[in-house]
Amino acid sequence: MLLSWLLFPLLLLALSLGCGLLVNRASGITLPSSLLAPVGFTVVVLVGEMCSITPWLADLAAPAAAALAIAGFLLGRTELRNGFERFALYAALGTFAVYAAPIVFSGEPTFAGYIKLDDTSTWLAITDRIAEAGRSLSGLEPSTYEATLSFNLGSGYPIGAFTPWAIGSTLLGRDAAWLFQPYMATMALLLALCLYQLAGEVIRRPPLRALVAFLAAQPALLFGYYLWGGIKEMVAAFLLALLAALLPAAAAPQLRSWRGTIPAALAIAAVFAALTPWSSLWLLPMLFLACLAVAVRGGGRALLGRIAAVGGVVLVVSLPWLLDAGLVPGQAGALTNPDELGNLIAPLSVWQGVGIWPVGDFRVHPPDSVATVVLIAVALLAAAIGVQRIWSRRALGAGAFVLGLVPTGAVLFAIASPWIGGKTLAIATAAVLFSACLGAAFLWERGLRVEGGVALGLIALGVLWSNALGYRDVLLAPFDKLSELEQISHRIEGEGPTLLTEFEPYGARHFLRKADPESASELRRRVVPLRTGLPLDTGATADIDEFALEGLLPYETLVLRRSPLASRPPLPFELIEAGDFFEVWQSNGSTPPIEHLSLQGSGSPSATPSCAEIERLAALPGTVRLAASSRPDPTVIPMSSLALPADWELGGDGGYVTPHSEGTASGSFEVGESGEYGIWLGGSSRGNVKVEIDGEEVGSA
Repeated sequence: MLLSWLLFPLLLLALSLGCGLLVNRASGITLPSSLLAPVGFTVVVLVGEMCSITPWLADLAAPAAAALAIAGFLLGRTELRNGFERFALYAALGTFAVYAAPIVFSGEPTFAGYIKLDDTSTWLAITDRIAEAGRSLSGLEPSTYEATLSFNLGSGYPIGAFTPWAIGSTLLGRDAAWLFQPYMATMALLLALCLYQLAGEVIRRPPLRALVAFLAAQPALLFGYYLWGGIKEMVAAFLLALLAALLPAAAAPQLRSWRGTIPAALAIAAVFAALTPWSSLWLLPMLFLACLAVAVRGGGRALLGRIAAVGGVVLVVSLPWLLDAGLVPGQAGALTNPDELGNLIAPLSVWQGVGIWPVGDFRVHPPDSVATVVLIAVALLAAAIGVQRIWSRRALGAGAFVLGLVPTGAVLFAIASPWIGGKTLAIATAAVLFSACLGAAFLWERGLRVEGGVALGLIALGVLWSNALGYRDVLLAPFDKLSELEQISHRIEGEGPTLLTEFEPYGARHFLRKADPESASELRRRVVPLRTGLPLDTGATADIDEFALEGLLPYETLVLRRSPLASRPPLPFELIEAGDFFEVWQSNGSTPPIEHLSLQGSGSPSATPSCAEIERLAALPGTVRLAASSRPDPTVIPMSSLALPADWELGGDGGYVTPHSEGTASGSFEVGESGEYGIWLGGSSRGNVKVEIDGEEVGSA
């Protein structure tokens, strides 16, 4: 927990701050202290992108980022002595705490979104690879890991969102999986710093600016995407806010050198790196407002000079990796297909863009519709006041953020598929909520304490209520299970190819990558046929006895989910390790069998073959040796045999149950003989579950 939630964010912030101090010195302008770390983050992004071009450069990404940060600290000692705005720090740390709480309170350094969306396993595969070899796929054996990378990196998938994560993971020596959620929470912290700076264009009092930044950095929809692994939505929301905060300095009439445009140019390049050049759709309205401001204040010549300066810097830092990755990604998905829902249940509501949506799962409508309507209405009224104040103050940064992002987001939401539209709405929602908080804070600052206080209070209630419900429904990855896969990976490195028969994308795409893992039921290079001759359905799991023998023999290692009902793998596989969740079987190199008699599904977890089958095997041509394994019968207690609470729903044939409330299932059972027994509970559970025998707890998860 200390490595993941304390040292890693501090390391990432130190890298960003050091690089920000370097940019501050290189640009010749004085960046606000609240923007030093956000600007430096773009340098870390671009260093990682630049080093992704070749495998030998990939090894230099982490040392290069560290060296630039150290140089920044050495050159920026004066800026460091000036200190930081404490209210900006309060807003940033408060935001980080809100984003960290659902995971930190679990007591384990895990990540959110497990089961809901397995995209995080793909992000892990990409992060692993760019840290080791950049975009190169050379040297990879056929596997699910290799196929995942080929599908994404091979088609030019943007990696800018992952490069700081990869660099930090390399420097800390910690598996990237346990740093994923802290990484996104750190981006929320940086978003709050940018919003604090933007609020300063309209609000004078630092405490009010801090409150605006704190609330606007956690809109319900963006927070919901954070809780299921929406890394690109988090990165985009932060980088667009950063660019908006940098535009006033880049458009200032007193700017005399092209160097002053470097921070804004780096932010634009970082947006390209994270979202591809198609992200210019987000940038165009913001940059148009900035160009308009330059033209009005300095004339056409000044405008052409700024455009040339920004374009030159962007081209220099972007062109090398753009040529390597491709200017346009090879696979972009169904961008406008109205039936493309992805993992959504239905198209999202446009009202979710306001930032208040009090329900545990943002894909459904809130049960308390009256309260939701009232809170959204208050936020919209306050947002209108915020827009009026931005316009009257000619606040370029805040105007670019709100008047640039909100219309763009609305247009993209209207024309894109529901899946892409949801992402668009999540990116733009911080701008709407920022305008609402800005309007309410302005009323307070102008002396309308009752009106402003009520508006701020209701907006805060809506935001924090929405996020608290998100806490309740968060799906955390099982740390014990996945960390066991991490430990197994160290012991079987180079001993592949490896087969996983359970659908566990985090194992096949990430943890077991050094052993050439292949999942029988997802993206793969080999088809592992069942005894029926058909492949396993996507996302399914099967007992090892259900697979055809010839499909198993190409693998050197089997990683199987441990269960008292599971079959023993056929020869020549031998058990080399058994953990709490997985067993590892490896081929002993002996001659493979002619035939494997599968008894799974014969009515008992431990079955006796018929005499006719044994005689048939013995009659095979040549000298035949029969091998058999035996084991005791486990005592199976079906859920239907237990006394259940009234609202616990039995499913299927009564073998499983869905609890709709807290409660206890109880009953009695008998075992066949005396001895020591293990207790197994099959299935998956949300929240906590424990098993007691005669009132004594024997296990929990």
